[in-house]
Formats: sequence, C-alpha cells, structure tokens
Amino acid sequence: MKMTERSQQLQMNLRPM
Repeated sequence: MKMTERSQQLQMNLRPM
C-alpha cells in the first residue's frame, strides 16, 4: 500500500465536495 497514492485520492475526493 502506498501512502502517497492514498493521500492523492483523498485530496481528489475532497475537491469535488
């Protein structure tokens, strides 16, 4: 599991919100 990838997905999910 990559911590960098998880952080990027979290930011992308917060963007549309």
